[in-house]
Amino acid sequence: MRDRRISMVSTALGVTCFAASIGCGTTEELTQPPDPLPGPTPSLVPIDQLGGDYFGLSGGLRSNGTPTVTPTDGRIVIISISMSNGNLEFLKYIDLYDAHPDVSPEIGLVNCARGGNALERWVERQELWDECKDRVTNAGFTLDQIKVVWAKNANQFTDHGLTLPDPGADYYDLVDNISALSERIGQEFPSVQAVFHTSRIYAGWAAAQQTRGEPMSYEGGLAINAAIERWQTGQIPNAPWIGWGPYLWANATTPNGQGVFWTQDDFRDGTNHHPSDAGQIKVADALHGFFMKFDWYKS
Repeated sequence: MRDRRISMVSTALGVTCFAASIGCGTTEELTQPPDPLPGPTPSLVPIDQLGGDYFGLSGGLRSNGTPTVTPTDGRIVIISISMSNGNLEFLKYIDLYDAHPDVSPEIGLVNCARGGNALERWVERQELWDECKDRVTNAGFTLDQIKVVWAKNANQFTDHGLTLPDPGADYYDLVDNISALSERIGQEFPSVQAVFHTSRIYAGWAAAQQTRGEPMSYEGGLAINAAIERWQTGQIPNAPWIGWGPYLWANATTPNGQGVFWTQDDFRDGTNHHPSDAGQIKVADALHGFFMKFDWYKS
């Protein structure tokens, strides 16, 4: 275990101390949940099942109501914006569900996710957006038919490996980057009516625990909650509606509230943070199941 000293730090959720068990306004010694060896992570509870808090951040998936999604010229195009994991997962989703009988013929799917390009790259690099636009038009759609974005979120640079309650935790950069990405989507694709954000899948089996493991992956869900609250309070005014997509994090083989769980067979070589074919199918099925909640998606 690693002990870290923390002082009062205001989070994006307006929290001024990290844990309900400490007194705000004082500097306390806290014990960080252990950085585990690869395997289950008993100290972490999926956010969708978390009744209390995690260092002062509330559990539950923050609700933002239901967006209105309407077609243009008879089409609703869903695009992905993400890094390598999202690229693999959305390609599998297209393979399994493009033109599926359960899916409305109005739906078009285009994968814009790019390996090696996580949040910071999308915020910084115009060429990623230009290539995405080319992919949409090359698929036979128009840019004003892009109505929905699935954003699978992770930071590009996590070499410091800091997690909550550390004031330098990756969580804070992630909240800022999710917010910036949401605004950039509104600028590049003004036709978008809904951005569904998803955090990373379980990373406890990964060999590189400090920078790509737990609780780094887990805390990404809390960052989405904070970004949604920013949108609700007008702090990201140029973004379209944002909310939760499918919640994919689960504590290894113990299912989360959506029924998702992760075995080593769901990852390449068992300890790689990229999903295997089996893991990609789980995400694809979760995406389809999530979208089936909306009338505009169903046939």
